[in-house]
Amino acid sequence: MSKNKGVKQMRPGSEFLCNLEQSSNRLSSMSCYSYWTPYDLMILPASSSVWKKAENIKVKVLCHPLMVRNQFIIADIIEKAEKGLG
Repeated sequence: MSKNKGVKQMRPGSEFLCNLEQSSNRLSSMSCYSYWTPYDLMILPASSSVWKKAENIKVKVLCHPLMVRNQFIIADIIEKAEKGLG
């Protein structure tokens, strides 16, 4: 998938996000989390990362690509995964 296609899929009202929302009932028995930053310039508006189904966790990360390297996010995901396995 090209980088541009991924960006287009994350736009509000995109076919991808509509399909995700329509199938979100499949996740009803799972805990879901959304990490988002108000400084995101890839997902506009940044607040569109907020997902009604999820626990939304706002983090102060300067740009979208740095989200995957953020130590708070990594540690939080590991902690949540370990609790889920325990």
